[in-house]
Amino acid sequence: MRRIINPWETNKERIKLTFYFSSALFFLLAFYLWYLQVFKGEEMRRLSESICIKLATILPPRGLILDRNGEVIATNVRKYRVLLIGKNVEEQALQRLAQILGRSPQLLRERIDKQAIFDVVELERDITFDKLVRLEEALPFLPSILIEEVNQRYYPYKTLSAHLIGYVGEISKEELESWKANGYEMGDIIGKAGVERLFEEDLRGEKGGQRVEVDVKGQIRRLLERIEPQSGQEIRLTIDINIQRAAEEALSGKRGAVVAMNPHTGEVLALASSPSFDPNLFASPEGKEEERLALLRDNRYPFHNRAIAGVYPPGSIFKLVTATAGLEEGKIFSSTSIFCPGGLQVGKRFFRCWRKHGTVDFLSAIEQSCDTYFYKVGLLVGAQELAKWARKFGLGEKTGISLPGEAKGFIADEEWKEKNIGEKWFPGDTANMAIGQGFIQMTPLQACRMVSVFANGGYLVKPIIVLGEKEERIPLGISQTALELIKKGMERVVMGDRGTGRLARIQGIRVAGKTGSAQDPPRKKTHAWFVCFAPAENPHIAVSVVVEEGGMGSSAAAPIAKKVLEAAFKVGK
Repeated sequence: MRRIINPWETNKERIKLTFYFSSALFFLLAFYLWYLQVFKGEEMRRLSESICIKLATILPPRGLILDRNGEVIATNVRKYRVLLIGKNVEEQALQRLAQILGRSPQLLRERIDKQAIFDVVELERDITFDKLVRLEEALPFLPSILIEEVNQRYYPYKTLSAHLIGYVGEISKEELESWKANGYEMGDIIGKAGVERLFEEDLRGEKGGQRVEVDVKGQIRRLLERIEPQSGQEIRLTIDINIQRAAEEALSGKRGAVVAMNPHTGEVLALASSPSFDPNLFASPEGKEEERLALLRDNRYPFHNRAIAGVYPPGSIFKLVTATAGLEEGKIFSSTSIFCPGGLQVGKRFFRCWRKHGTVDFLSAIEQSCDTYFYKVGLLVGAQELAKWARKFGLGEKTGISLPGEAKGFIADEEWKEKNIGEKWFPGDTANMAIGQGFIQMTPLQACRMVSVFANGGYLVKPIIVLGEKEERIPLGISQTALELIKKGMERVVMGDRGTGRLARIQGIRVAGKTGSAQDPPRKKTHAWFVCFAPAENPHIAVSVVVEEGGMGSSAAAPIAKKVLEAAFKVGK
């Protein structure tokens, strides 16, 4: 029997299937919409904004660096940089932009490709005012271009205090790896040396930014928000720019260093190293490449901070340590006299004095810098005790100044020589050491710290470079009798009729000092030294000077110290 198919039944099945399918599709779409809007809503919102909203960072002005009197020695000047929002720029616009900036389109394209991972590309920094005006006029035809005001580091005193202040430059890849966690990005400016590096986190400030809306072509439609950057903190140093200027001008044309400090607090009043450099050459990433390369190739090493990293045999300024050791160990007294025939026989060798002094007592020996007298004192004290007292004065160790790159200097003893040279210590080594020669080296900063001990009543101070930095004073246990006796001898060095430091005299103020001339075998000439403090009766300032291959400290270094003291006391102003 033939079955009759009911059309209604067939359509009913189809309707059911369609309904179930449509319902499932509806619920699937509803779930997906819920998933996107609720579960993934925040992520999708950020993705949407990243497509149509771009953030252009505004670099903050670095904090000012001032001297102790409020003189600005590191500031900022207003400059302008050119940014490309997104990475898409029409060829015609690129050609026009290149013409205004005076660059080739290929160079601009390379800069875009180099920064391809960023939404905002820096095309040029430090554009001239003329280019700025032309760019402003052309902006309607350069819809993806943004001009931003930036603050570029500027050092108004140029080479003055460059080794202390340091300089800034664009962050390197290696630096970025270390500083990325602190919010640094490629293109940021960072302190490279000196105070700029040491206080980078304080000086840098906080970035601002501009949020701009762009279309699908990357063209700017409107500014949505602007967050102003926050300036970095102000740093006030202990240096006096007038004393610093006097030191650098006196050193001009010479290789050497000057350190001046308050002998009671350790506040550094001047820290000069010559030759110097202009840190402004590194503040701008544009141009001046040849000048920077010339500095790097200069065989006088202008970046070397001789004040804290230059090590030299101290010569006769070390006799202050020898004198202290002799008095404190009871080997000599104020009345101890010797006869100087022009030198002293030690073993098989005759150690010469720089002249025949005849009979000299303790004060005359310091005044006239008699080598023979101090050969004998050194031999009486012995090498181990000399080394002990040298280390008490902080020699052979870093002073603790907060600047990077400080050298330790060097103080040898019997054990060191046997271990490193394979020879025993001879009496001749002790005689050499007693006058600051042989296995001994110190920095100008250490020398200034050493002479400060006699100025402040027997304390070893820590050099500080920022006002308010914690002061440190270590008593050395030197008797006041010994201190006063040595001070009296030092005063005669400058003020006495036969003193070797007479060229350091200044009008109306008594100066106490010590000259030194140190032989350095690899060099043709001796290094010239002078250390001093003033006023002798109530010291306010201590100074050390070294002139590389300068010859006699009395003629090469003492006049430099005189100019520093005149600036400090405003003599002749």
